[in-house]
This record gives sequence, structure tokens and C-alpha cells, in this order.
Amino acid sequence: MKQKKIYYLVSWGVDKTRAWSGTYYGLFSALNKRMDVADIDTTIWSTKIWRRLHLLKPDIGMRDVIKGGKIALRHIRQQEPRDAVFQFAEMVSDTPIIPTYLYVDLTVDAVGDMMTQRPDDFAVSTYQRNPPVKIFNRGGVQNKYIEGCAGVFTMGKWLEKDLIQRQGFDKNKIHAVGGGINLDENLIDYTRKTGNKFLFVGRDFVRKNGPLVYEAFKLLQKKHPDYELHIAGPSTDPYPNETDPHYHYHGDCNKERLSRLFNDCDVFVMPSRFEAYGLVFIEALTYGLPCIGRNAYEMPYFIEDGVTGRLLQHQDASELASLMEEVMTPSYKQIVRSRKQQYIAEYSWDAVAKRIEDVMFPNDD
Repeated sequence: MKQKKIYYLVSWGVDKTRAWSGTYYGLFSALNKRMDVADIDTTIWSTKIWRRLHLLKPDIGMRDVIKGGKIALRHIRQQEPRDAVFQFAEMVSDTPIIPTYLYVDLTVDAVGDMMTQRPDDFAVSTYQRNPPVKIFNRGGVQNKYIEGCAGVFTMGKWLEKDLIQRQGFDKNKIHAVGGGINLDENLIDYTRKTGNKFLFVGRDFVRKNGPLVYEAFKLLQKKHPDYELHIAGPSTDPYPNETDPHYHYHGDCNKERLSRLFNDCDVFVMPSRFEAYGLVFIEALTYGLPCIGRNAYEMPYFIEDGVTGRLLQHQDASELASLMEEVMTPSYKQIVRSRKQQYIAEYSWDAVAKRIEDVMFPNDD
């Protein structure tokens, strides 16, 4: 059988293993097991430096698409021909002999829709720094690419639905393939749990609704003074003056520390105000933690409301406190733990790579 060969276009940045929360590396490694993958780094170092110095005006990635595309084409021309292009931004378009595929957790058009239809979500999304005209212009560029490409792989089912039903793209070229966990399932250990710990994980504390989680926790403490709240992700403590010994700030954690926190804690709480996908939910579920999310975006597809967790309907601390108390009961934990192998099978990078391969090479065994 002829070996399948693809170009893999990605902006690795400084750390391959941590870029896009490990997504780039996890998927690259999984695809490389199934086919010959040519790694093409499209990192634009000057752009990253300027952004850190806040000297680059917002362009919602347009600069990366144009300049990154030139870098990619230069590398492609220096290599032997391959069967397809796999990329994370529309840098290279289809040719008569090489089809291209895009893998995304969000489209620019969906950002524009959020801006007009869900302004409260947009206000904390980080995209609010982009002028509306740039969002609409970049959305038009991306939509033109999608119309002509071979296929689009979405992380989430909500985005697949949005592309087909709202944006009107051909359903045969849009494929929800999911994402994979970036933690080691072999480290899962239920013996360290004590039945009283909530966990929040998110670098962007406000966007992921950390303040509401904290407020709900303080309400819940009046009834359950032994409950604990553990916060990981933010680079600085969002409540530096908090003296309650039941509040724990862990900072920005690496994989090993996150695994320990998942093993120590009982319920994962992150009713994010905007979340394109949310790999941390599937990591929590795989580690046996029932989850509390918001009834929006991909969260309803991860969490079976009333079975493996609960979905917050309103931006209300009292409602969230009630859900937190409910989900801490043993029945939720038992159900989530019973589905461990199901989560591992569905939410692994190997499984995602297999779904991608089946679309790109449908007639091969």
C-alpha cells in the first residue's frame, strides 16, 4: 500500500509541547503514527515579539495567514510532492493536485456572530480588542477559503453545526473530529480524593468565569464550611488577600501538577463565558471528575446534564452554588468513573487522528 504523505503547517512558537495547550504536538504525534508527516514551521518570530511588546495592532491573525503562508509555500517547494496539506489557518489554498484541510476550534465568522448576537460573551472573549471591520474582513477571507478547500475539521460539534446550519457550508466538507487530552491517563488515581474539593483551571480567569465560581463557593461555604476551592491557571492570584485556608491558589501548572490536582479534587467547575472547545473538560472527565459548565458552545456536548455534571443556565452565583452542592454527591462521581474507558477512547489524539485520516484518505484501508 502506498504510504500516505501530508504537509503539516503549524506555528510552533517557542515550546512545541505547550503550543496551543499541547494541541499542535499531540495531533502531530498521533498523525505521524499513521502517515508520513512533513513538519513545516510557519512561526513568524517578529510578530510574536511585537505582540509581547504590544506594538502590533490587532488583525485577528491576518498577518500570520499572509506571511505564514509565504513561509509555508517556500518550504513546500523545497520538498517532494505530498498528498495533502493539513493546517491550522488558511495559509495555503487548494491546487488541482494537492487538496488542503483546515483544523479549527473556532471560525472568524463565528466570532463576528458572537460580536453581534452575544455581546456579553464577546466582551470577555479576547477578540474584543479587534476592530469590527477587521473581524468581518478576515471572516470573508476565511469563508472564501472554506468554500474552495477540500475539508474543514472542527474540534467541536457546536462549530460543525454553526458552519453547516448558520453559515451554509456543504455538510460533506465539514467534519467534527474532536480534540485529545494532553494528560497521562496512566496517572489517574482515585485514592487521594476526600469528597470536599472543587477545582477551577483557566489562565483567563475572567473569561472562564472564575469570579462567579469564587462567589458561589463563598455562598456554599456557609452551609459546607469544610469545602475547598482550588484555582489553577492564572499567573497571579486573583484573590491575594484571601486568608481562608480552604481557598488554594496553585498558579500556572505543568502537566504533572495538573494531574495531581485532578487526582486530589472531586468536582471540576468552569462555567466559561466563552469557550471555543475546552480540552480541560475532557481531561477532568477522564480523571473521574464530574463537571459543571455553562449551557453554551461545546460544554453541553461534553457534559450530560444531570448525569455527568450540570450546566449553568444563568449568570447567577446562587444557581451555581446549588449546582456545585448537587454535583459533589457520590452518584455523579460514580457515573463519570464508570465511563473512564469511553472517555479515553473518544478523547485521545490517536482517535482524532484516525477520524482525520478516514476523511482525507477515505478509500484506503
